[in-house]
Order: sequence, then C-alpha cells, then structure tokens
Amino acid sequence: MVNDPYTLIVALDLTGSAQGRLYMDDEHSLAHKQGQYILRSFEYRGGVLKASAVLGTNQDFTAENRIERIVIVGIAHAPERITVLSGGQTRGLTFSFDGSSRVLTIRKPDVAASRDFEIALM
Repeated sequence: MVNDPYTLIVALDLTGSAQGRLYMDDEHSLAHKQGQYILRSFEYRGGVLKASAVLGTNQDFTAENRIERIVIVGIAHAPERITVLSGGQTRGLTFSFDGSSRVLTIRKPDVAASRDFEIALM
C-alpha cells in the first residue's frame, strides 16, 4: 500500500465539526524511531476542512500519498461549490451529495496528504 491514495472520512458531530489525525511513515523501515514520520491534523469547522502538520513533528519527511476522495457524513445540505487551496493555488472541485443519507463526497481533490491544504464548502 506504499504511496496508495487515501480516502478521508469526516464524521461530523452534533455541532457540525470534526477533527482527526493521520500518521504516515515510509512503511518499510524503522526510521520512524528516529522521527522520520508525518503526523497530520485535520479539522472541519464552519464549512472548511483544514489539514496541517501537528506541532513538534518532522517537517522534512514527506510521503507521496495523495487524497483521492473526501466523504463528509452528517452534512445538512449540499454546498453550491467547493474549492481547494493548496500550494498557493485555488481551484474548484467536483462533488456529489446524497440528501437522504446526508453524505457529501468530494472527488479527486488531488492534494498531497503530507502538505497543508484547505477545502472550503460554499
């Protein structure tokens, strides 16, 4: 599964927020014992999903894994549009919404799991 893309599942709480973390290492050595790993934080609040490094973790280690899909569970209504800000560039994303299950699926955000990004629902 080295370099396989990720699907993020964002399960909203009663306030419409969520948070979680993702751990990544090279998946084949013990280099993580010397700090060669990534710990990412994800927070969804107010219609924005932010990905950032957890303070105190190695900022030099990178991984090739990308985010291929984001599934947000418990969202009240479909947004009009969704944008991603990554690497200083903003672009629109495609998505689908199932109102009966309150599930929003964002397809192909194509952002690096090891880098900061923001996805805004508008």
